[in-house]
Amino acid sequence: MSNYTVSAYDLTEGRFVIVRGKLAYSRLTRLIEGAELERVNARKVAKGMLAVSAPHTSVTITNAEMVLGDENNPTLEERFVAERRYASNAHPGTGANYSLDSKSKYLPVIAVLNESGQAVQITPVGELDAGLDVTLILRVFKTPNYSNRGLRLDRVIVNEPIRYYRSATDEELAKRGLVFAVPPRPVEATATASSTSAEAAPTPPVPPVPVAPAPVPPAPIVNAPVAAAPAPVVSAAPEPGPLHAPVPVPPEGQGTPAPSGATSLGETVEERLARLEAENATLKGQAHAQTGSAFDPTPDPADPWASAAEAPDPMDPWASNPATPDAINHPA
Repeated sequence: MSNYTVSAYDLTEGRFVIVRGKLAYSRLTRLIEGAELERVNARKVAKGMLAVSAPHTSVTITNAEMVLGDENNPTLEERFVAERRYASNAHPGTGANYSLDSKSKYLPVIAVLNESGQAVQITPVGELDAGLDVTLILRVFKTPNYSNRGLRLDRVIVNEPIRYYRSATDEELAKRGLVFAVPPRPVEATATASSTSAEAAPTPPVPPVPVAPAPVPPAPIVNAPVAAAPAPVVSAAPEPGPLHAPVPVPPEGQGTPAPSGATSLGETVEERLARLEAENATLKGQAHAQTGSAFDPTPDPADPWASAAEAPDPMDPWASNPATPDAINHPA
């Protein structure tokens, strides 16, 4: 069990630590994640190491030396890294080793030195070759909602002409004169629709769906002639009738008197005529007795027409017997 004097709680966010050594292993150009992360964790656990729970990059260097800002007064961060160097039991001649799994979604910056000794960032075409002289620049970070701190691989500077890792196949091909200028990288095949459908389980046949008969279009509607509506019958206004004198209303309790000229059911025409003449004479006599009537039979002496009017006309055949027409004497 290692005895550390500096813990992660003592580190300050944002500070840098520099370590230089020989590259033994690196995975810097893409993240370790998915199925590959599961395989890497299985190997770690088999060796008694802790599994890494998140996608990350990884690097291991041998002969690791601390590049101190002040050799007489190293910082807590520099002491933290120096205490975590270790000796490899499998490779005892490699000196102090240092390994880091950088849990970040960002890849580290990789740079090379130009002729002036300045670092220039590059885009690597493959993983760096083992044995390269490299300088690792680490930075302290803190994850939100966690009180502990950690180290992240921020930059990698290659101190010699860059080389890229070659597999055993590439080494064998190089012995026969076949050298790739850029290390080949495996290309993952993309599943196509045809290959996916070929590998899929056969789909059971779908029963046919009964098709309803096509609807019969309705017969065209022929516009029949519309009979003209009959003209409204306008009733003529009734002609006003003759004005009648108001009928006197008898006092309450008295019945309406029957007219004097009312006839009985058994009266004949002759009887009716005689009765009407009698009533007319009575009415004349009553009017003459009250006011004096124009029908007074007494001639007026001052009237020149009175005598003449009363004298019979000798040429009148009715004058001799005016009673009835039957008394007319017809000449022989």
